[in-house]
Amino acid sequence: RTLARPLGRAALDLGTRALLPTEALEVPGLVLAGRLTAHNDAITQLDASLLGHHLAGAASDVTAWPEFHNGVAAGLRMSAAGSQLSPAWIVYNKPKTATWEHAGVLMALGLSGHLRELSGLDVFGYLHQEHDATSVAVLLGLGAAHAASCDEEVARSMFVHMPGRHPQSYPEIELSLSVQAAAVVGA
Repeated sequence: RTLARPLGRAALDLGTRALLPTEALEVPGLVLAGRLTAHNDAITQLDASLLGHHLAGAASDVTAWPEFHNGVAAGLRMSAAGSQLSPAWIVYNKPKTATWEHAGVLMALGLSGHLRELSGLDVFGYLHQEHDATSVAVLLGLGAAHAASCDEEVARSMFVHMPGRHPQSYPEIELSLSVQAAAVVGA
């Protein structure tokens, strides 16, 4: 239940914050603390790294999608009316290593139409990171931002990520099913 809070925060905070072009976007951290009413309201902190040594990568698997939705909630908090974010602002807020939270922010920027301003080179930079969540967010965000526009560059970006539609002479590309599904939905 705690990990589902970003979904509610996204609905509650939708478009409530005007962001300045020089201001960096802050994504609030996930709160994994809980109160135990049976133990005199003691507060306990969930440590996802202690889920078990036999589960490889369990900590990231438990918090990955909640972190993504936390990023979407932070991105949707920005008011889309009257403020068009520049491509430089979007690239400036890109972290050094791809994260699930930043992928969620990219998804929110696409849903609010801000990814429409990105150049093909910037889109390639995000897709070239080989981070599935970032690729899914960029493809779905581009599809949402360019809905019903018949933009050829966006169509090519989607086509490259659909190996089933490639001709026989096309080089084989290894893509996860989630990225392929995002390309089909975004097309």
